[in-house]
Amino acid sequence: MSGKNWQGASQVCGCGTGQKRSDVIALLSTRTTGADGKYVCQKTDRHDTRCGLYLRISREEERTITSGNSIANQRILLMEYLDKRQEEGLHYAGEWIDDGYSGSGFERPGWQKLLQAAQLGQIDCILVKDLSRLGREYIQTGWYLTKIFPAWGIRVIAVGDGYDSSQADFCRDSLLIPIMNLMNDAYCRDISNKVKNSQNARKRQGDYLGAFAPYGYRKQQADYHVLEPEQESAEVVRKIFIWRSMRRSPEKIAMDLNVLSVPSPYTHKQLKNEKFQSGFLQETVSDHWHGWSAAAVRRILRNPLYIGTLQQGKSYKISHKIDKRCRVPKEQWISVTHRVEPIVSEELFAICQIPLRRNKVAAGERK
Repeated sequence: MSGKNWQGASQVCGCGTGQKRSDVIALLSTRTTGADGKYVCQKTDRHDTRCGLYLRISREEERTITSGNSIANQRILLMEYLDKRQEEGLHYAGEWIDDGYSGSGFERPGWQKLLQAAQLGQIDCILVKDLSRLGREYIQTGWYLTKIFPAWGIRVIAVGDGYDSSQADFCRDSLLIPIMNLMNDAYCRDISNKVKNSQNARKRQGDYLGAFAPYGYRKQQADYHVLEPEQESAEVVRKIFIWRSMRRSPEKIAMDLNVLSVPSPYTHKQLKNEKFQSGFLQETVSDHWHGWSAAAVRRILRNPLYIGTLQQGKSYKISHKIDKRCRVPKEQWISVTHRVEPIVSEELFAICQIPLRRNKVAAGERK
C-alpha cells in the first residue's frame, strides 16, 4: 500500500456512547455464545484482515518535544508495518484518533468509536504503536486484551512491543502482558505526580494556573499566568465594596445590580464568548442572562484576590484515574501576596469583612 493511498484517510463511524468501568463487562454480552454458554470467537473465512489503526497521544506527551509518540509518527510506523505485510492479508481499514487524551481512562471519543466498529464487525484487527496507546490503566487494559477482544475475535497487534495476539503464547503472555500494563500504569502515575509537583511550584511562585480569570481580572496577553484588572468588571467590584462599606446587605447589592442590568460574573464571561461553566448560577432572567445573587456578592467580598493576595491549591484530585476532587484545609492553601494588582484597598476590604449587625451596632454607638 503506497503513501498516496492512505495519507489523510480516516474511518467514519457513528459515535459510540461513553462507557463506565462497570459497563465493560456488558460488552461481552454483545457477542455470540455457544450452547455451553461460553463465548465463541467469531473468526471469518476472509483471507484479508481489516486493520483499524488506533492513534493516541496525551497532552503531557505533546509537551515533550523529543516524544516519538506524535500522531504523525504513530501513523507512519503503523502504515509501514502494513505495507510490509500485505502478503499476509493485512489491509488498512481506517484510523481512530484520540489527540490530547490520557491513557489513564477509557472515556475517549476515538476509543469509543473504535469499540463500536469492532462490535459491528467493521474491523478484524486493532493495530497500535504499543500497548500503552490502548491504555495505561493496567486492570482494564488487561481486561480488553484477555477477555473482550478474544471474545469478539479481534486480533491486536502492538508493533513496538512485538505483540500479536494471534501468535501469543498463553503461558508467556499471561505473565508478560500484566507486567507491561503495570509498567504503563506506573508511567502514567509518575507523569501525574511530576505535573502536580510542577504546578504547585509555579503556584508558590505566584503564577495563576486557573482556566479562567476571576471576575474583575483578565489574563495578560504577554503572560497568561499573570492577572491584571479588567476595567469594566473591576469597576463593578469597587462599587460592590463601596456599597458594602455603606452597610448595604449582599441581598440589596445583588438586587441593585440586577436593576441596573449589570452582567453577573457568569453572564459577563458568556458575553465575551468564554466557555465558562458555573455551579452557582442564579435563576435565569432570559435565555442568555443569569442575574446576580447574594452568594455571588459574598464570594467577591470575601476574596482576598481583590487586595492582591492570590490563593490557589484549594482542592486536589484523588487519583490520576479519577476526576473527583477533594477540598484542601484552608491553612494548606497556597497563598502569595503582592503578586496581583489590587482592585480595592486593604482598609476598604477589612471594613467589608465586619458583619452587618456589628456595623449597625457601631453606627448606633456613634449616634
